[in-house]
Amino acid sequence: MLRALGEYHVAGVRTTIPVLARLVAHHDFRAGRLSTHFLDRVLPDLARQSGSFRDIAVIAAALAEYERLTQPPPAATPSTWRLATRQEWRR
Repeated sequence: MLRALGEYHVAGVRTTIPVLARLVAHHDFRAGRLSTHFLDRVLPDLARQSGSFRDIAVIAAALAEYERLTQPPPAATPSTWRLATRQEWRR
């Protein structure tokens, strides 16, 4: 699996291949000491070693802000008080 990940190349975009390769190369993974908590145990160490999770967080924050700025504001529903000021509501 490690060899296959090493041979896989994607041009133009960043992928999770380096993280997957580090997970596969981890001594617990190679020894078969896996559990549902494996990623919880291993990913913080990988993040400190590579620093790439910070980049991912910055990219995600920028995309979220772009999405927020490009969405039209929600349509405002006029309040009952504002509707009552229209001529047709007056007696």
